[in-house]
Amino acid sequence: MSTKSKNGRVEWVSILGRQTVIELVDKVDNENNLGEMDAVNSKIKIKKGLSVEATRRVRIHEKMHALLRYSGIAAGLPNEIEEMICDLMESGYLVFRDEVLEEEKA
Repeated sequence: MSTKSKNGRVEWVSILGRQTVIELVDKVDNENNLGEMDAVNSKIKIKKGLSVEATRRVRIHEKMHALLRYSGIAAGLPNEIEEMICDLMESGYLVFRDEVLEEEKA
């Protein structure tokens, strides 16, 4: 379940039972990233100004980080490995989503 604010910049989602805010921001802490997931504060930040599809992909990617971190799976993983897992899960999710959408059209 998710709840959006009236201005569309802030949304609350439940991920593994944890209320997590997703916020569109002018910049994230690491300038090289399009988004970031802060598990301590249960917050996902996504750079404003991305295309709709890029924003969607970053949202999915950062939610994958949340799943790994909230579940404890990410504990002790090198950042590079966590990124690769999130990239893989994001791509897998999109493949399955597209298949479901195609089946619904048929």
